[in-house]
Amino acid sequence: MEEEHKEAERQRQWEVAMERAEAAFREDCRAKILHKQLSCWQTAEALDAYLTAMRAKIETLPEEAEREAAWAWLDWAQDYRRRMDPLSVPPAMPAIPKLAHSDLERFLDGWSPYGSHVGRGWR
Repeated sequence: MEEEHKEAERQRQWEVAMERAEAAFREDCRAKILHKQLSCWQTAEALDAYLTAMRAKIETLPEEAEREAAWAWLDWAQDYRRRMDPLSVPPAMPAIPKLAHSDLERFLDGWSPYGSHVGRGWR
């Protein structure tokens, strides 16, 4: 009876650890996505200034062939800037990737993601 109680408590602790690990995994995924969006947005903002300067420079080019090539490059760069800016679409809560047990290992503080029977210190 005592052994069954210990096993039930161990199972309960494992389930709590798994719930916390899943929450930490979701938080980690969202933070990574947010940081990537921030980086892309900062790049897009920096590109705005660069593209403005590029446009001004193109307008001063004396050769028509140079200007045509430069305008083509600017057109591509402006289109790229729009595509890479995360704010070109309405912000929304990102989807979390499908979770695999192995994704939780780093959040489990020694518990196994494969069950309470494997136990703490399973590595």
